[in-house]
Amino acid sequence: MGTPYDDRCRTPTVKLMVAPVDKAGRIGYGYEVARALEGTCQQGSVVQP
Repeated sequence: MGTPYDDRCRTPTVKLMVAPVDKAGRIGYGYEVARALEGTCQQGSVVQP
């Protein structure tokens, strides 16, 4: 039997890709806008699809 610090007792990490907006740019189900900010991306920024 493992201890809480043993890997056998840990829940595996799961990577989930989520998108708060749909392909048309509309807010997705279950999301809401808390506040709106303006900004820009720098050239060479890494963006997830």
